[in-house]
Amino acid sequence: MENSEASDLLREGECLKTRWTVIRKIGGGGFGQIFEAWDKDKRQRVAIKVERRQAPKPVLRMEVTLLKRLQGCPHACTFLGCGRTENINYIVMQIQVYILDFGLARQYLDGDDHLRPERSFVGFRGTTRYASLNAHRGKELGRHDDLVSLFYMTVEFLTGKLPWRKVKEKDRVAQMKKQFIPSRLLQDDYAELEKIFYYLNGLRYHQKPDYDFVRRMLCRCIVNKGVHFEDSFDWEDSTSKGISCSSEGRGESVRKIRGSKHKNRFDANAPYIGLHHEGDEISSEEWAPV
Repeated sequence: MENSEASDLLREGECLKTRWTVIRKIGGGGFGQIFEAWDKDKRQRVAIKVERRQAPKPVLRMEVTLLKRLQGCPHACTFLGCGRTENINYIVMQIQVYILDFGLARQYLDGDDHLRPERSFVGFRGTTRYASLNAHRGKELGRHDDLVSLFYMTVEFLTGKLPWRKVKEKDRVAQMKKQFIPSRLLQDDYAELEKIFYYLNGLRYHQKPDYDFVRRMLCRCIVNKGVHFEDSFDWEDSTSKGISCSSEGRGESVRKIRGSKHKNRFDANAPYIGLHHEGDEISSEEWAPV
């Protein structure tokens, strides 16, 4: 049997740009591989996402572009650098896990801030376990489809499983999602999650989700479970604060996320990313070979 390490795109101890030293591989999939590394300059652990330079559908260049635009947002991963070797492209980022990933991101507004026309068929986009039914049906994905994926992930976090977790066939998973009834899996304390689910199922591509409604329902769940809103997350120190929701009215009002300085969460000075030039923001020096 072939040694599994032979297929690893980076080796333990390998150093990139004399700064990032690989510690170990921590994940992999169709997109490429992820490694834990040590950042000599910042004296901290970081994550390196890697893809082959000859990958059929490279995605890291676009991910770098989008991640750079999101710097300064309180809930986006910190971008630390990028580059390439003879065999790979890579991006270096904060090692803390965020739900957001930009490898399959698509700009839904055009240069005039108008909604882009819905395509008749786009093929499957996403991860089978978390993809919305629209993804299974090959439909154009809208803003609400991202929230459907968030819903599935939240259910998995809370219950430890999704009914289709062991099913490999996309069509079978789609059928199970079509028949999914959240109340059969969730406790009564999470009834608001079911409201989110049915609300999202009623939205169409052109409709903007009511994000405040989704936040209110999530905050009600938190209150129902007796969680203190100012408690730190497991990976934060005791002085850190996460999302702050008012407990008045059982979570009806939502306060600003601490530290948010941008109303739209984007860098107002960032250049517009054209629809056909996703990589224009990456300088040749940044993307230069090691």
